[in-house]
Amino acid sequence: MLIAVSSRSALGVTREIPEFVREILREEFGEGKLNPGRVWLDLPVIAETGISVPITFRVDAAMSEQEHVSQIMGFAPGNPEPILADYFLGPRSGKAEVSTRIRLARTQTVVAAAKLSDNSLWATTFNITVTVGACIEDIFLHEWEMDARREARRAAARAVGR
Repeated sequence: MLIAVSSRSALGVTREIPEFVREILREEFGEGKLNPGRVWLDLPVIAETGISVPITFRVDAAMSEQEHVSQIMGFAPGNPEPILADYFLGPRSGKAEVSTRIRLARTQTVVAAAKLSDNSLWATTFNITVTVGACIEDIFLHEWEMDARREARRAAARAVGR
Protein backbone atom coordinates (compact mmCIF):
# COMPACT_ATOMS: atom_id res chain seq x y z
CA MET A 1 0.00 0.00 0.00
CA LEU A 2 1.28 3.45 -0.93
CA ILE A 3 0.29 6.53 1.04
CA ALA A 4 1.12 10.00 -0.22
CA VAL A 5 1.73 12.71 2.32
CA SER A 6 2.22 16.25 1.14
CA SER A 7 3.13 19.51 2.76
CA ARG A 8 0.62 22.16 3.58
CA SER A 9 1.00 25.78 4.56
CA ALA A 10 -0.27 27.55 7.62
CA LEU A 11 -0.85 31.28 7.68
CA GLY A 12 -1.76 33.26 10.73
CA VAL A 13 -3.16 30.38 12.73
CA THR A 14 -2.56 31.31 16.34
CA ARG A 15 -3.16 28.29 18.48
CA GLU A 16 -2.00 28.73 22.02
CA ILE A 17 1.68 29.65 22.14
CA PRO A 18 3.38 28.36 25.33
CA GLU A 19 4.37 31.03 27.82
CA PHE A 20 8.08 30.12 27.74
CA VAL A 21 8.06 30.68 23.93
CA ARG A 22 6.35 34.06 24.46
CA GLU A 23 9.06 34.84 27.04
CA ILE A 24 11.83 34.09 24.53
CA LEU A 25 10.04 36.24 21.94
CA ARG A 26 9.84 39.13 24.41
CA GLU A 27 13.59 38.78 25.08
CA GLU A 28 14.40 38.74 21.35
CA PHE A 29 11.74 41.04 19.86
CA GLY A 30 10.87 43.26 22.81
CA GLU A 31 7.41 44.00 24.10
CA GLY A 32 4.62 44.14 21.58
CA LYS A 33 1.43 42.47 20.47
CA LEU A 34 1.93 39.24 18.55
CA ASN A 35 -0.42 39.48 15.54
CA PRO A 36 -1.74 36.54 13.50
CA GLY A 37 -0.94 36.60 9.79
CA ARG A 38 1.88 37.43 7.36
CA VAL A 39 3.96 34.41 8.51
CA TRP A 40 3.76 31.11 6.63
CA LEU A 41 5.06 27.71 7.66
CA ASP A 42 5.41 24.93 5.10
CA LEU A 43 5.74 21.52 6.75
CA PRO A 44 4.52 18.01 6.03
CA VAL A 45 1.30 17.11 7.83
CA ILE A 46 2.89 13.85 9.01
CA ALA A 47 6.61 13.16 9.46
CA GLU A 48 7.48 9.47 9.49
CA THR A 49 10.57 10.37 11.48
CA GLY A 50 11.44 13.54 13.34
CA ILE A 51 15.13 13.24 12.45
CA SER A 52 15.03 15.42 9.33
CA VAL A 53 11.81 17.30 8.63
CA PRO A 54 11.75 19.88 5.80
CA ILE A 55 10.45 23.31 6.79
CA THR A 56 10.10 26.67 5.07
CA PHE A 57 9.58 29.94 6.92
CA ARG A 58 8.05 32.66 4.74
CA VAL A 59 6.84 36.16 5.57
CA ASP A 60 4.67 38.40 3.40
CA ALA A 61 6.79 41.56 3.19
CA ALA A 62 8.06 43.74 0.35
CA MET A 63 11.71 43.52 1.52
CA SER A 64 12.35 47.17 0.66
CA GLU A 65 14.08 49.83 2.74
CA GLN A 66 10.65 51.00 3.95
CA GLU A 67 9.26 47.55 4.82
CA HIS A 68 11.25 44.41 5.44
CA VAL A 69 11.57 41.47 7.78
CA SER A 70 14.34 41.94 10.32
CA GLN A 71 14.12 38.61 12.16
CA ILE A 72 12.38 35.23 11.86
CA MET A 73 12.34 32.69 14.69
CA GLY A 74 11.02 29.13 14.77
CA PHE A 75 10.14 27.05 17.82
CA ALA A 76 9.32 23.43 18.61
CA PRO A 77 8.04 23.64 22.22
CA GLY A 78 8.06 19.82 22.55
CA ASN A 79 11.79 19.56 21.78
CA PRO A 80 14.50 19.52 24.47
CA GLU A 81 15.87 22.66 22.77
CA PRO A 82 12.80 24.61 21.66
CA ILE A 83 14.51 27.19 19.41
CA LEU A 84 14.60 25.73 15.89
CA ALA A 85 15.79 28.75 13.98
CA ASP A 86 16.80 32.39 14.39
CA TYR A 87 17.38 34.26 11.14
CA PHE A 88 18.30 37.92 10.69
CA LEU A 89 17.24 39.53 7.41
CA GLY A 90 17.21 42.95 5.82
CA PRO A 91 16.09 44.70 2.66
CA ARG A 92 19.03 43.25 0.71
CA SER A 93 17.92 39.68 1.49
CA GLY A 94 15.68 39.74 -1.59
CA LYS A 95 12.83 37.75 -0.11
CA ALA A 96 11.72 36.78 3.36
CA GLU A 97 11.94 33.02 2.95
CA VAL A 98 14.23 30.42 4.47
CA SER A 99 14.13 26.64 3.94
CA THR A 100 15.96 24.10 6.06
CA ARG A 101 15.50 20.78 7.86
CA ILE A 102 14.72 20.41 11.54
CA ARG A 103 14.54 17.72 14.21
CA LEU A 104 11.30 17.11 16.07
CA ALA A 105 11.13 15.09 19.26
CA ARG A 106 7.41 14.33 19.04
CA THR A 107 4.05 15.34 17.63
CA GLN A 108 3.61 19.02 18.47
CA THR A 109 2.66 22.51 17.41
CA VAL A 110 5.52 24.34 15.67
CA VAL A 111 5.58 28.13 16.10
CA ALA A 112 7.06 30.74 13.75
CA ALA A 113 7.34 34.46 14.52
CA ALA A 114 8.69 37.44 12.61
CA LYS A 115 9.63 41.01 13.44
CA LEU A 116 9.26 43.60 10.70
CA SER A 117 11.18 46.84 10.27
CA ASP A 118 8.23 48.81 11.72
CA ASN A 119 8.62 46.70 14.91
CA SER A 120 5.33 44.87 14.30
CA LEU A 121 5.32 41.23 15.41
CA TRP A 122 3.62 38.43 13.49
CA ALA A 123 3.21 34.70 14.18
CA THR A 124 1.66 31.44 13.08
CA THR A 125 1.49 27.88 14.37
CA PHE A 126 1.35 24.49 12.66
CA ASN A 127 0.37 21.08 14.07
CA ILE A 128 2.58 18.25 12.83
CA THR A 129 2.28 14.57 13.62
CA VAL A 130 5.62 12.82 14.16
CA THR A 131 5.50 9.02 13.95
CA VAL A 132 8.99 8.34 15.36
CA GLY A 133 10.57 11.22 17.22
CA ALA A 134 14.14 12.41 17.25
CA CYS A 135 15.83 13.52 20.51
CA ILE A 136 14.60 10.29 22.11
CA GLU A 137 16.66 10.45 25.31
CA ASP A 138 15.15 13.78 26.38
CA ILE A 139 11.53 12.76 25.79
CA PHE A 140 11.40 10.82 29.05
CA LEU A 141 12.88 13.53 31.27
CA HIS A 142 10.84 15.10 34.04
CA GLU A 143 9.56 18.62 33.33
CA TRP A 144 12.02 20.19 35.82
CA GLU A 145 14.93 18.39 34.12
CA MET A 146 13.84 19.75 30.73
CA ASP A 147 13.50 23.26 32.21
CA ALA A 148 17.01 23.03 33.71
CA ARG A 149 18.52 21.88 30.38
CA ARG A 150 16.62 24.57 28.48
CA GLU A 151 17.89 27.29 30.85
CA ALA A 152 21.47 25.99 30.62
CA ARG A 153 21.30 26.11 26.81
CA ARG A 154 19.91 29.67 26.88
CA ALA A 155 22.69 30.75 29.25
CA ALA A 156 25.30 29.18 26.97
CA ALA A 157 23.83 30.97 23.94
CA ARG A 158 23.91 34.32 25.79
CA ALA A 159 27.52 33.71 26.81
CA VAL A 160 28.69 33.43 23.20
CA GLY A 161 27.21 36.81 22.36
CA ARG A 162 23.73 36.07 21.05
